[in-house]
Amino acid sequence: MSQAHHDNNLYEQSLKITKKIKDKISNRKGSKEDFKEVKVKTVPYKYLVRNYKTICLCVGFCMNTFLYFSFCFIVNKIIDNVVFAGLSRVSQYDYANSLVAGSIKGTIILFLWFRHCSGGYDGDPFFHFFKSRLNLIGRGEAKVIFLSNVLGTLLYLGVKNFFVVEEPLSPISAIILERIQNGKVTKGRSILTSFVFPHVPPVVKNAIVQLIILTCPHGSSGNKYYNKTFWSSMDLYSSIVMDTYLNEMLCSFLNYVLLYIYLFTKDNLPYQLEINLLLTQVVLLFSTRCANVVGGPFMSLSWILNESLSKRYHFFFLLFLIIFHYLGYKLASHFLGPPKLSLVDAATYYKNVKHEVLQKNVDSATGRVNISLVANDSVMLSEVEDTYLGRFFQRCFQLYGIAPSAKKTA
Repeated sequence: MSQAHHDNNLYEQSLKITKKIKDKISNRKGSKEDFKEVKVKTVPYKYLVRNYKTICLCVGFCMNTFLYFSFCFIVNKIIDNVVFAGLSRVSQYDYANSLVAGSIKGTIILFLWFRHCSGGYDGDPFFHFFKSRLNLIGRGEAKVIFLSNVLGTLLYLGVKNFFVVEEPLSPISAIILERIQNGKVTKGRSILTSFVFPHVPPVVKNAIVQLIILTCPHGSSGNKYYNKTFWSSMDLYSSIVMDTYLNEMLCSFLNYVLLYIYLFTKDNLPYQLEINLLLTQVVLLFSTRCANVVGGPFMSLSWILNESLSKRYHFFFLLFLIIFHYLGYKLASHFLGPPKLSLVDAATYYKNVKHEVLQKNVDSATGRVNISLVANDSVMLSEVEDTYLGRFFQRCFQLYGIAPSAKKTA
């Protein structure tokens, strides 16, 4: 009897041990699965926390650029079809084709956008590389903004082409030939035909003419007068194309000079935005009055892409507009370096540079901060803008569970 009872106890103990082993194995499997699940949830969370500012920059500039072009398009249509149309009926003056009225319209549209409607993520793609050369932002940030800005422009063009059907416009070549035919542009009023072609051998002249025409070719059209004018005035045709490129470079240079002044006076002097917009429109007005300039000045890579793709410019014409705009940016970057500011002013304008870094680069002789000595790698990412777009991004991240404290460490 005792032997049977002993055997029964051993059997129960073995069952308990087996159950414990099974429970441990199942617990280990469950903990591994839980660990995997936590790990899957943690990876994107950590990525978002670490790249919070970069994501906000990328999405912010893409969305803001899309909204900017949409705003300009809608308000421009309202002014043309309502305000200018009404004024023209009353005064019998064509406000829609007036250069002065167009400049005033442009100033009003930009003022309304920058003062009341912008999401805070503004600026031309190359302008942010200009800012990075001044150490206002880092190069990595400038690259992100550049790509996001271009993406926002292309997004706007895609949406616009889907919803808005516009009549095809005359090609650039037709505009040039019309001005030559009407006598608006003569050889004495164009740069190459006035100052270059008379002083070079015919072989060199013909080579230059052919190379320039390749960037803005004229295909034979049904208008025999245009075809005849083209073949008889190829030198003037090519000179007008080059005038357009040079005008874009010069106006881009002047635009960057004005932006440079604005960057370092906006917090100290009143009405700097209004002054900058007015001076930019003055440059634009005087430039568009030149009959030998048939496009632009755009003074912005985004506007070059917008106009060129909307009006279906030839690819090489678009390419050379971008190249000459870039040359204007490089020229401005060459002459305009980081200013030497007092420590107080430097701390005001260089918010992305730590105070101790600025203090370290103070020139003991002048008491000014030598910004050019600050390594661009030490420039921090810009903070999220305190605008409707910035607050929208914050809410989206908070919904995902990212606390405000996490954002500061990003």
